[in-house]
Amino acid sequence: KQKHEGMRLFNLSRINNIEIQDYSTFSLPTDYNFMNQVTGSFGCYRDESQKLYKIKFTKDSYAWLYSKDRVWGDKQSVEENEDGYILSFEANQFKPILRWVLGWGDEVKPVAPEELVVEWKKKITNMSKSIIS
Repeated sequence: KQKHEGMRLFNLSRINNIEIQDYSTFSLPTDYNFMNQVTGSFGCYRDESQKLYKIKFTKDSYAWLYSKDRVWGDKQSVEENEDGYILSFEANQFKPILRWVLGWGDEVKPVAPEELVVEWKKKITNMSKSIIS
């Protein structure tokens, strides 16, 4: 059996073959609030480490019009340049942010962290290969 340390999230609809080992009960601390564990506006996903994200949006794109008035994470700021905007924020939700960036196609490009840029490049390279073949 594997022993997992730390906070875990489970998809209840995927749980099967339940075997009750102990009839003791568990109660959350009275001051517990899951939203205090998640930094970012990308659903119930949580990484252990908070990172600074920088996402570049093409000027006047639908992606920017949709995203500009929303709060995506802590310490959010916007920097305007000649060809677009760089949205910066802190969050601990890497995988949903990667999916979000990919979802905007060529209107959005990750700038930081480097891990996001690398994973984004891998995904778009793989997608382009599947279109060509």
